Amino acid sequence: MEIEVKCRVDLRALRRRLAGKAQYVDTVRQKDCLLDYKDAKLRKADELFRVREEYVLHGPNWGEKRVLVTFKGKKLKSKLAKRRVEREEEVLGEAEDVLEAAREMGLQTHLEYEKIRERYEMKGAKIELDHFPKHAELGTFVEVEAKDGGAIWKIMMELGLRRADVEQKSYAHL
Repeated sequence: MEIEVKCRVDLRALRRRLAGKAQYVDTVRQKDCLLDYKDAKLRKADELFRVREEYVLHGPNWGEKRVLVTFKGKKLKSKLAKRRVEREEEVLGEAEDVLEAAREMGLQTHLEYEKIRERYEMKGAKIELDHFPKHAELGTFVEVEAKDGGAIWKIMMELGLRRADVEQKSYAHL
């Protein structure tokens, strides 16, 4: 079960607030390809199938490349946090090979985007700062993910984030 909250943020200000509170993990470039059937069956069911290419730009695994295939089930009802069942697997090979297999199963690309993600850990939670170099107009975001919503809100308060900062839309909907 994935529980996360996404907020619009000033990236520089949040980096300053993270200093001394969170452990830097790495910075990656992620290329996401969202797939669906021609009739939009997955989107209509509030589900997602994604193939992600991830390149480590900075950190201990600099230069490493991974391909991840993710299925996210329907969002479960929650006031602010997004909760959904997620299955993510790292695959060997190239993203294009996975995409070709998905297309053979009837899936087609409905959206592609690229983001830079800085990853941190703080009190057992994942903190991810995202920006979109090719689409700066989307803004910058932080995602806080933890095992329970209470832990997320404590961290958000410690970082100076408010409920009014929460962005309910997915990146695909932005």
